[in-house]
Amino acid sequence: MATHEQAEHHDNPERPVGPESTMNIQPRLSIIVLIAVLAGCSPEVGSDAWCEEMAEKDAGDWTANEAADFARSCVFKSYEDE
Repeated sequence: MATHEQAEHHDNPERPVGPESTMNIQPRLSIIVLIAVLAGCSPEVGSDAWCEEMAEKDAGDWTANEAADFARSCVFKSYEDE
């Protein structure tokens, strides 16, 4: 009697079965984990830590969204506090 894996392989002979099939998943999983880790390392937009990080960054390297967020969250916020 054929196993489920063997039956699927019979239906699609080009689909690798066994260790070869997991080798295709590992690089994708690594990329997803890397993106999640990098996204988790940056401070929340608008936070004091983010404002300080942006103030230290060369303004020429800011994106348009970062500039707008900085103005809204850091510059105008400081005027509202006064």
